[in-house]
Amino acid sequence: ASFIALVMGAVMAAAIWNDVPHAWVYAWYGLVMSNQAVRIALWRAFHRANPGPESVAVWARRYTIGMAVGGGLFGSAALALPYLPGTEQAFLLVFISGMAAGSVSANAFHRPAMVAYLAAILATPTVMITYLAMTEQTLGYGLVAFAYVFYFLVMQGFGRSQARVLRQTIE
Repeated sequence: ASFIALVMGAVMAAAIWNDVPHAWVYAWYGLVMSNQAVRIALWRAFHRANPGPESVAVWARRYTIGMAVGGGLFGSAALALPYLPGTEQAFLLVFISGMAAGSVSANAFHRPAMVAYLAAILATPTVMITYLAMTEQTLGYGLVAFAYVFYFLVMQGFGRSQARVLRQTIE
């Protein structure tokens, strides 16, 4: 998953490279890489610790925090939306939506992590699209903002359904 996040982060950085200050892109991708390094370190520490049932909740919280930070970082790329031409705006929004959808299956086993990632990755795009809808007074941006909120709810339902199937399979 960390390799995928690094590759996808590089693709996103390339997509906005020509339209935002390069220092911002470097800083953003540096944070993405740092988050992945921390997640890998936590994964290794978890396996070294081989925690028993009494300490799994602590590790689950750490995982959830890591997912929330990662989602927030990918979602924060939407801060570039006002500076991007239409095609790049569409690419960025589709890209973020795809990252959100891909996370549902990977995190359905631990609903708090799934909710944290989805909320974090979709919050900034929703706010930025709403901002564009208000400042440019266009129905299109307003509809996209509504769609993002609706998408968040649908992904939650989909994840809940996957979690139920996982539980039934294990039982």
